[in-house]
Amino acid sequence: MKINKLTIAIPTKNRSELLRSALKGIVNQGAFSDINIVICDNCSNDSTREVLSDFTQFENITAISNKKPLTLDQNMIKVAKLVETEYFLWLGDDDCIENGALKDLVEIVMKNSYDFILLNFKMVSKDFSTVYKNGIIRDKDMNYNSPKLFFKSHYNEMPFGTLILRTDLFKTALTGLDKYMQTSHAYGGIALDYLAKKYRETGRVSIMVSSYEYILLRQVEKTWTLDTSRIMFIDIPKWYKALDSYYENIANIILKDYLKKQFSLKTLLYHKYTLKINLENYLDNTAYAGKFMKLKYIVVAIIPRIRLFDNFLQKKINKNKRW
Repeated sequence: MKINKLTIAIPTKNRSELLRSALKGIVNQGAFSDINIVICDNCSNDSTREVLSDFTQFENITAISNKKPLTLDQNMIKVAKLVETEYFLWLGDDDCIENGALKDLVEIVMKNSYDFILLNFKMVSKDFSTVYKNGIIRDKDMNYNSPKLFFKSHYNEMPFGTLILRTDLFKTALTGLDKYMQTSHAYGGIALDYLAKKYRETGRVSIMVSSYEYILLRQVEKTWTLDTSRIMFIDIPKWYKALDSYYENIANIILKDYLKKQFSLKTLLYHKYTLKINLENYLDNTAYAGKFMKLKYIVVAIIPRIRLFDNFLQKKINKNKRW
């Protein structure tokens, strides 16, 4: 029996047609038989079951359905635990692998022994007709043997759907995962933690960052949260604080800069239209903020929304809309 080295692990919920599109894009590539796919459906109430039924006819595609709904992070971890190959790529149910690129991904894991791979990406519209943003701007692949240097260089370039992990190292980082629950970014924390752990033990890791844009991240409506303010003001700061102590100094510097930007008057006024910036959420949204940041939040929260300003912001949002 043929043994593959790469699995694509897809957590999904209520995005049946996007999932169908993503799976079709993989199945139609020549290297499809060289990979496995595992899917974990998080209690979808659309036609996801029908989609899974269509695709699990392939012997290298496995799907399970949760009996009770899990959080986003829990479902990500659950699907990864199903992996039996040496490597796995976490892929969003709305995202796709560039046509013809699957063969390259298989070759990368077959010919190398990386501990972690970060794939370059494009942010695109739902129908792929528009490229909103290119990912990692590099003219050649990059290699790192220091997790700290990698983190410092790419901490803001690791969206879900772009990470290939080593399965055995992933399993070493499963203890103490509670610190990442409800951050919506557990996937990145797990990878960084296991890299730090291995570096402490061996003094070396092997990390590759691709220059080629293998992954297409589609801009679509989220099905796992309606509270974007929680992600920005609570989840992301919590994630930086939860990282392995190996990254502490760098993480604190990055978090300080992040909070400074999020709590600038310009950003708060912009988010007043799009996010839940009000006194009701004050304590939660300012949990990681300094005194002056909290004061600015209160000022913006109590300022009445002016229709003229709202119209200006809406035009700006529509013009600059990004994933």
